[in-house]
Amino acid sequence: MSDVQTGFAEINGARIYYEVAGQGDPVTFVHAGVSDHRLWDAQFAALQSNYRVIRYDLRGYGQTTSPAMPYSHHEDLRALLTHLGVERTALVACSMGGTAALDFLLTYPAMASALVMVCSSPSGYQPQGAPPPLILQLIAASQARDAERMANLAVLIWGVGENRKPEQVDQHFRDLVYETSLIGFKSQLGGLPQSGSITPPALGRLSEVHVPTLIIDGAEDSPAVHAAGELMASQIEGARRKLMANVAHLPSLENPAEFNKLIVPFLDEALNQ
Repeated sequence: MSDVQTGFAEINGARIYYEVAGQGDPVTFVHAGVSDHRLWDAQFAALQSNYRVIRYDLRGYGQTTSPAMPYSHHEDLRALLTHLGVERTALVACSMGGTAALDFLLTYPAMASALVMVCSSPSGYQPQGAPPPLILQLIAASQARDAERMANLAVLIWGVGENRKPEQVDQHFRDLVYETSLIGFKSQLGGLPQSGSITPPALGRLSEVHVPTLIIDGAEDSPAVHAAGELMASQIEGARRKLMANVAHLPSLENPAEFNKLIVPFLDEALNQ
């Protein structure tokens, strides 16, 4: 492994923590809303021998701090890349991070060289049907301002999935999901608003994506996420979609070896063609 550069970027009132390692074409990782930069431990280590890898904590997560003020994750990403002197990057992004990465690509298309959307949906996407019971419990816990209860539910919803039992999923993995999601929920309950998104939203603009695109979903994730992945695969020209077995919403963390088998050849092809 190469030396890792760590630091904080002062961006629009926030102090954003980042890590950079390696040399070559940049690859930037954007984490999910129940995680932080540690979601990408295995990918950050594996890719730095061939690429300049960048990961960071989004506003309100991990080591990044922010006042309660309006912001957008995609504009924070642009500002961070500018701070690091990155003109163009591949994007590997999960869930909420994928929504932000897609908004970034549509706003700054010249800055994106490839896109990996992991268990994500485009801004403007609304799941069909009634919310699952665990989501309703999460909403109730939020209204009760119970961050610990919210984090426990996050483990069940996004770590375990609807069709598995907790004991079927690695305890260390579940503990990390609890720890990282708790930080984010405490930030939300502390007054940090949700990120702004682009107008018009990405949902109606998927045909504007003109970079190599890989969509990865976990087989144990929710039907709503699967539907979003299928939609993006059908509307982004040339997009490929892969379904990973025996993982839910955070496949890069739950089964990093299999996840890397998907993204490494994709990035090698996309960035070296």
